[in-house]
Amino acid sequence: MNSKTTGIWFVIAAALLAFIFAFEHYLRPAIAGPAPLLPGFRAVAVTSVQVFPAGAFEISAGRTNGGWVLTRPVAYPAQAAAIGSLLDALQKLAPAKISAATLAHITKN
Repeated sequence: MNSKTTGIWFVIAAALLAFIFAFEHYLRPAIAGPAPLLPGFRAVAVTSVQVFPAGAFEISAGRTNGGWVLTRPVAYPAQAAAIGSLLDALQKLAPAKISAATLAHITKN
């Protein structure tokens, strides 16, 4: 190889090095957070909610005319804000990261 060809290959290698460095440090896409546990869940699409507390009767609520109404154990207007908060929390629910030390402590006990 002559010196001209070597110079061209050196320039190409330097350009690739610069591109890789820039991509790795500045152009890399942001890492998305953990995927939600209920990916297809939409709080606004929920029409009824059932809760089964331990040692108690079932509590059911249904959406009627834009508001929430308890249907079990008694029929009574429900607190729409509380049910909305529950559904929003379920929609945003994501897995938590657990360190190896915490996992070892949990499994040891």
